Amino acid sequence: MIRKRIAKSIMLGMCLSLLSAGGALAETNDSTAIAADGSVKTQVIDESLEQKQNEISKVLFEDSAAKLEDKGISVFYTVPMNNEYIEVAILPYTQESTDYVKALIGDDQVQIVEGVEPELMATSGMPEEEKVYKTTSVNDITDTKSSSTLPIVIVGIGGVVVLLGATVYIANRKNKID
Repeated sequence: MIRKRIAKSIMLGMCLSLLSAGGALAETNDSTAIAADGSVKTQVIDESLEQKQNEISKVLFEDSAAKLEDKGISVFYTVPMNNEYIEVAILPYTQESTDYVKALIGDDQVQIVEGVEPELMATSGMPEEEKVYKTTSVNDITDTKSSSTLPIVIVGIGGVVVLLGATVYIANRKNKID
């Protein structure tokens, strides 16, 4: 009778540990907001600086886009930096280009930096004629969680094997006793 209770307790413990394994292996979708040291880093942007960034973006990306293109100037981004100034990245980064952009947007709380030409990570280092580009539509995007379910399935199968083994062991012990 005591052995039967111990066996049931062991099987119940295995079942509970199997159920809790799913929660232990769970993932969070917002892993980008967590730094390597585990702390969450946020930055509150001053409203006046955000408004200034919106004005600068409107001037550079909407109102003066054609003028900038005619001059051969590419603007890559505008971003508030350290709640002190707006950083504007351009190419080519020459004195003439920076002076022209500053004439369009002003010099107050603005810092112009050299932009970096965007490059696809998968094609970095390949000769130009060998680059392959793949596009996807919304319908082509698959669920990324399917690859993360493999450890849960392995733990589940392992738990079932252990439970079956314990059941067979208990049944054999019971037959030997009877």
